[in-house]
Amino acid sequence: MASVHHPGALIGGRFELVRPLGAGGMGSVWETIDRTSGHAVALKILHPQLTESPEAVRRLEREAMLLIALRHPNIAACIAPSVGDETFAIAMALVDGRRLDDVMGERARNKTPWSLLEVRAIFEKLCGAVVHAHGRGVLHRDLKPQNLMLVDDPEVRVVVLDFGVAKVLATASSDATTQGRRLGSLNYAAPEQMRGEPVDQRADVFALGVILFEMLTLERAWIVTDEGRRAPAFDGRRWPIGVNELMTVLDRMTNGERPLPSRVRPDLPEALDEVVERATAADPDDRYHDVELLLTAFLEATSETVVLPAPDVAPTVARAPSVEPTIASTVLHTRIEEPSPTRVEPRGSPRRSLLPWVLAGLVGASVASAIVLRSTPEVLPVEVVAPDEVEARPRVVVEAKPAPAPPTVADEAPLKTAAPPRDRRRRREKVIEPEPTPEAIEVLRDRILSRAKKIEDAQQRRTIERIATTSAMAGDRAGLKLALERLEKSEREQERAP
Repeated sequence: MASVHHPGALIGGRFELVRPLGAGGMGSVWETIDRTSGHAVALKILHPQLTESPEAVRRLEREAMLLIALRHPNIAACIAPSVGDETFAIAMALVDGRRLDDVMGERARNKTPWSLLEVRAIFEKLCGAVVHAHGRGVLHRDLKPQNLMLVDDPEVRVVVLDFGVAKVLATASSDATTQGRRLGSLNYAAPEQMRGEPVDQRADVFALGVILFEMLTLERAWIVTDEGRRAPAFDGRRWPIGVNELMTVLDRMTNGERPLPSRVRPDLPEALDEVVERATAADPDDRYHDVELLLTAFLEATSETVVLPAPDVAPTVARAPSVEPTIASTVLHTRIEEPSPTRVEPRGSPRRSLLPWVLAGLVGASVASAIVLRSTPEVLPVEVVAPDEVEARPRVVVEAKPAPAPPTVADEAPLKTAAPPRDRRRRREKVIEPEPTPEAIEVLRDRILSRAKKIEDAQQRRTIERIATTSAMAGDRAGLKLALERLEKSEREQERAP
């Protein structure tokens, strides 16, 4: 069987082997050409020595069935669950990228950590893929940088690979074949998973928390050096086995201090410490109960540090330090004429003597504005000048109509507002009425999450956060509108509460 695994060999009369891409405990992965379509695909072939193992064959077949059910842009798709001959293999979409551990190792050697925005973009997509899998009842159980690919197309995209030890949630806690056995990878598998105990979504939450810490700091969460410090992430060096053997690492994961990103990078917000600490809690009951809650907490912890586009606000009257034509022109329709050639000699300091004229100008502008509201046939010019300026200032001429009576206080009141009261609800909803861009969706989600923090009812707050987060990941405009409507309803109810 091994002799057929070489470049040029034809598997199943369809897949021509091109070059090996990697190998693991279960099998090898080859780049191949699908002769039926002419496309390059990845072929995962079971090791020949495992073809006689019913359990290994079932695991490969289960992975194929799970991948067929998990159609998501951040999960490697299954093209063919079998190849049609005695070779045990599955064909998957070929992911042209770099493994996350390789990228992390390169950055660790060059001391070039990711920015928080870059980590946020990658981690959000990663969580989206895992949420999608959990929503279809599938646990990955082996999330680690070696099973994640980064692709530039043109934005960085993360693709989850290797569902070989994945499990259907409905049977994850009752499958007799996995009781007492350790599945997953040391340093990323949750403590209960390493002890062979039943697991649920919180096992994947633990792995994501470890990955998040290592991406933020470029240091390993549980691997240490000879001096007892956390080792650099995947920089190619081998670290002592004695302090990093299975039981020692398991004890460190269970009883040791939680990894805190800000202790390695003081520039990171301390709110991320709480996110990672809770995600990597030794007791599953102390972790986030699902990946959606983890993602929501992560986005909240990073939202204040992300530069967002300026919100759409209603126009207001700008404040000016002195009497300038812009003050009148903001409120009234004006025209600016060139100054008169006649000069007025200054009396004393120009700055001190200007104050009464500033007040006079503002009163004159207010009176003239109110007069405009009363319609009469004639138009008379009203001039506002500062006669004691050293240099002649431009003259503001306001076209106004005379009124039979001076304006009252009620007449002047509307002048204090340059625009009608803003309808905040209408303007926020307009953000999502056009076809939203991914950036607009993220901005709206962040605004909803930020306002949801003030909702005192914990159940309503979590519901709003869940709808906003999942809708943003799916690009669901209707879901975001629903989250916004629920948020505003909760705000109104909270305001009316005694």
